[in-house]
Amino acid sequence: MKDEPGGEPGGEPSVEPADELDGLRARQLIEWLATSAASLCRSCRAALCAHELLFASALGHKRQPACSACLARELDSSAAGLRSHLRAHFERRHCFRAAWRHADERELDCALRAVRPATGPADAALAIEVPPDEEWDAGDLACGELVLELRLKMRALPPGATLELCATDPGAPEDLPAWCRLTGHELVLARAPRYRIRRPRA
Repeated sequence: MKDEPGGEPGGEPSVEPADELDGLRARQLIEWLATSAASLCRSCRAALCAHELLFASALGHKRQPACSACLARELDSSAAGLRSHLRAHFERRHCFRAAWRHADERELDCALRAVRPATGPADAALAIEVPPDEEWDAGDLACGELVLELRLKMRALPPGATLELCATDPGAPEDLPAWCRLTGHELVLARAPRYRIRRPRA
């Protein structure tokens, strides 16, 4: 029997399986969260919330979980960028999407409930309210030239600074997010042809 979404805290997990196997994986992940509730980060020994446990699980650290800040340091990335990238991944995976919703329902005061994928509405609002540190009109530069020039421009920025670019090449909507994932940069906004990218803080 399928559970209704938005269940009361302490009730049965809200799971809407795309198919039977997806539902099983979601329930297993939610059960693991329950048994791992008292876990500490293996590096800094901070208490891990259910959201942090999901980040660790997605990166293959179920047995020895770590907080997203420590995981980001290990991956030479920014914590905010890593969280945003993983949330985008969760949106495409039913089991993680259901487990994240379960964590939201149980941990109402957790700051990570607000974490959203890098292309969400909150990021668009941020882009309007906060101006970028630098702007660049890349025109129709194709993938190779685009990412080479982008790499140089991001290197010239201080850690944590943002670059907003306009890129009209048809491949940019796929090339730029992929480049950010590979290099650890945070894609703050992606609304073709406009993209905002933040350099890692560390």
